[in-house]
Amino acid sequence: MPFRRTHIWLFVAMSGSACAAEKEPRAAKAAEPNPVVQEVLERCSDFAARLCASAAECCEGSTGAFSAERCASSFVSEFCGSASQAVGAGHAIYEPEAEEPCLAAWARAHATCVVDWNEIISIRRDVWAACKMVQGTYELGQGCSTSSTCPQPEGPATGRCLPDPTTRQPTCQVLEILGEEAECRFPNGDVSVCDVGLYCTTTERDVLGTCAPAVPEGQACDRDVPQNPECGLGSYCGLGDGLCHRAENFGGPGCAQGAECVSFTCQAPGPTGTCTEALTTAADLCSRGA
Repeated sequence: MPFRRTHIWLFVAMSGSACAAEKEPRAAKAAEPNPVVQEVLERCSDFAARLCASAAECCEGSTGAFSAERCASSFVSEFCGSASQAVGAGHAIYEPEAEEPCLAAWARAHATCVVDWNEIISIRRDVWAACKMVQGTYELGQGCSTSSTCPQPEGPATGRCLPDPTTRQPTCQVLEILGEEAECRFPNGDVSVCDVGLYCTTTERDVLGTCAPAVPEGQACDRDVPQNPECGLGSYCGLGDGLCHRAENFGGPGCAQGAECVSFTCQAPGPTGTCTEALTTAADLCSRGA
């Protein structure tokens, strides 16, 4: 059952006659810990320990030394604290039944460890659909300071506290995988992105585009357009042959443009260009436990 503030009752007996009989004022008692906050913090801390443990093999194989305990401590400090306070203040509800599906979704992601863009989209769907433990009570578009207060939509989408595209002030927004003809923003940072097989027509950060069918792999594209997006994220328009190719360089030499890299970053693009290593599915947790 969800942890709601109304689910935990505190009964305080106060006797007027007893107070009247006191001759000396008593020192003010320290505020009792909010039992809702304590319970959510404990559950979230246990979740953090299990989540970090599931990432250990991926992190050790990609970054070397990894401390699951340090990872969990960082996760608790950054996420669990604000989440438990939001629930305690009535700005969110904690759904413990979502813990196991969420851990299972992340375990599947961590097992793959290093993936390309198509697999990233699949993982986002899986994780976003499952990980809805903290259900914020704020409205979409409402100002926020933490994602814990933002509502979580049904299905493969997630609510986040992000800068508004226009005002730049943090508001509750939805991140999702967009279908054909949906409005889209330039795919940089925390934004909704077009599904596999589609691409966003905009080439500027502050200009809206739409999700349109991408040019299939092996078919012709316009190589004269810088960073041509028409092959879709995770693919690129070959500067030499003018054909769409799937990005398969997970890190190493051989890139003329960032789109040729799974990481989307090519150091010194050109004949001697080198792709930076692609991030793992556990990259955030790996950095916490480094």
